[in-house]
Amino acid sequence: LGGGSTAGAAAAAVAAALAFDPLRRRLQRAADRRFDRDRASAVARIEAFAARLRDGTAEPEDIERVLRETLGDPGLRLLVWLPEHGVHADLAGVAREAPVDGGGRTVTRVGRGSAPLGLIVHSDRLLERPGLLAEVVRAAALPVEVARLRCELRRRLEEVEESRARIVRAGYEERRRLERDLHDGAQQRLVALGMSLRRVQRRPGTDPE
Repeated sequence: LGGGSTAGAAAAAVAAALAFDPLRRRLQRAADRRFDRDRASAVARIEAFAARLRDGTAEPEDIERVLRETLGDPGLRLLVWLPEHGVHADLAGVAREAPVDGGGRTVTRVGRGSAPLGLIVHSDRLLERPGLLAEVVRAAALPVEVARLRCELRRRLEEVEESRARIVRAGYEERRRLERDLHDGAQQRLVALGMSLRRVQRRPGTDPE
């Protein structure tokens, strides 16, 4: 298919890989069901959660709990990538520093293609079964992406609410400033003018001007 062209051969190889990826996954699942039931069960659990998510019967934020239960790691944490803010955040939208590997915890990246979605912070012992971890992370990419989008939307709504609150506060402060100006400035001048008028009223005919 490449026709002797390096670029053409590379493009053909990528196209073939994408075309045969669904077949590879089916073969992998069939092999796992026969030879690695734990991995097959774990992937099936994540895919079942993704199906419930599509049906609207599951919440995207539950993916962290599902990953913990599926991988048997109660301390597992999911951090999603928020590109607009350039930070990682937990599912509550609180920015978190990406941890450095060590202390019995390891970071595995989650992505779809070249787009980063987040990080899974998990126990080092899961590295003993890299195939299981890789398949679970791959299956969890869609739920993680939905959770990331929800988190990003939540942060934007919070920013809008904060902006509205700032506008209200600014309006209140401006009103108070105008009230002070009226009290300290115009009101005093009006009082002085009233007193002058009363003095004039008490001097009829003596000073026409």
